[in-house]
Amino acid sequence: MSGDKLIDDYFFLFMLNLTLQPADVAELRNLARKMVDSKLSDNKKKMLVLQHYGYTQSQIGKKLLSRKQQPMTPQAVSKALAAVRKDFLLPANRPEKAQ
Repeated sequence: MSGDKLIDDYFFLFMLNLTLQPADVAELRNLARKMVDSKLSDNKKKMLVLQHYGYTQSQIGKKLLSRKQQPMTPQAVSKALAAVRKDFLLPANRPEKAQ
């Protein structure tokens, strides 16, 4: 638990597709190292979760602040999301089918 709901949601959603267990310490450490090496910041994790939840880039930018404490532009969000390695993307959120 990081203390930030969006970051916690990122790890929950990301780990759903992995077959790792808490006892797989070496693999988990390796995964964490890859995240750091690929510069997967907390802000990018938040963007990925919001995108997964269906937010547009404009909405994500308004929800997250830039370093200057201003809303991020949709272009900045797009550029940040494009920089995320495919390994760390979240699965597509499939809407429930109406019955």
